[in-house]
Amino acid sequence: MKKIGVIGVGNPQMGDDGIGPVLIHRLNAFPLFSDTVCFIDGGTGGMTLVHELAKLYTAIIVDAGDFGGKPGEFRIFSPEELVSVKQFSGFSVHEWDLIKTIEISKVMEELPEHLHIMAIQPETIAWQSKLSKILESQIPVYEKAVWKLLKSATE
Repeated sequence: MKKIGVIGVGNPQMGDDGIGPVLIHRLNAFPLFSDTVCFIDGGTGGMTLVHELAKLYTAIIVDAGDFGGKPGEFRIFSPEELVSVKQFSGFSVHEWDLIKTIEISKVMEELPEHLHIMAIQPETIAWQSKLSKILESQIPVYEKAVWKLLKSATE
């Protein structure tokens, strides 16, 4: 049976880029209201994320994303609303982004029926293992937003 998955994507060693996994670990500590919900630390994503998406009928992906907002602000996007401005050289298997993962999942006809991307505007993406103070202070707001999405997905 396919499940509802909340996937946190990002690198916790790169400051605010680690907000996805940080939030997943915090949410995983709460008792679940449904056994059909799972929390997944997607790390830095890549092709493994394609396989995780295939197991889900609803996915909520949490990731740092620069959408031109104020640091700490978040927005919920559908896959159709995403646009990548990353430039890839094509020389490294480490060049990847979430949009490429979603595109491959769609081509393979394994994209979840419902997909929400919660993008959180970072303040700092740099080699540091802590979130910026603004993102850290907003964690309860992010948790509430994810719980709201989960509640609507399980109704």
